[in-house]
Amino acid sequence: IARYEPGLTRAADITVRDIGGMVSGYRDYYPLDFVDRPMAAPRASLDIVRDFASRPLDFEPRARYSYSNTGYLLLGAIAERAGREPFSRQLERRLFTPLGLRHTRYEPKRGGPGMAEGYTPLGLGEVEPAVPEGEGWIGAAGGIWSTPTDLLTWDLALMDGRVLTPASWAIMTTPRPLSDGRTSAYGCGQSIRDRGAVLVLQHGGAVSGFNARNAFIPSSRSGVVVMANADW
Repeated sequence: IARYEPGLTRAADITVRDIGGMVSGYRDYYPLDFVDRPMAAPRASLDIVRDFASRPLDFEPRARYSYSNTGYLLLGAIAERAGREPFSRQLERRLFTPLGLRHTRYEPKRGGPGMAEGYTPLGLGEVEPAVPEGEGWIGAAGGIWSTPTDLLTWDLALMDGRVLTPASWAIMTTPRPLSDGRTSAYGCGQSIRDRGAVLVLQHGGAVSGFNARNAFIPSSRSGVVVMANADW
C-alpha cells in the first residue's frame, strides 16, 4: 500500500490483495446501520480513507478476516492512480459498456429519473425515505446502482470468462489463508461457500435505504439476485 498511500498505518506491511481480501486490519468507517450527521455531509473519499486507515489497526495484518468498507474506498483510489483515469470512467469503459449493462450506473444523482427511492423504518412508526450518505461516503465501497437483470448478466460474464483472466478468477474465488492456518471464507470481493455440494459465490450489500444480495453457482451457470429499496 505504501506505493500508493505511504502515510497509512503499516502501509509497507499491507498489500493490495490484503485489502481486497478484508484481512488488512484497517478499521471500517461504516459500522453503523444508519446515517449519522457526519456521514450525511459531503466528504472526499480519500480523506475518509486517510482518516480511518491512519488509526491503529484492529488486528495484525492477515491474522483475521473483518469486512472493511475503508478498504474498498482505498481500492477505488488505487484503481484511479493505476489506471490514470477516474474510477467511474474505468467502470463505463471496461465493464458497463462492453458487457451491455445498460441499467447500471456509478454514483448517479439520487432521486433522478428512473431511480428507486430507499426507505427505512423509524422506531415503530411508518417507513419513510432514508437519509442518504453524503457525497464521497460510498464511492467504490458500494456506489454502483443496478437492476437484477443487469447483475445476472454480470454473473454470467464472470462465469463465462469474459471479465477476468483464469489467474484473477482463481484469486477471487480462493478463500484467503490466515496467519494461524485458518481460511477467511472470503476470496477477493466474494464470499465463498465451498463446503456443500457445490461452490457458491456470493456478496451482499447495503447502503442507507437499500439492501441487495447476489449469489451464483459456476458449476450450474446459475444465479440469484435479490434487491430491496428498504434497509431493514
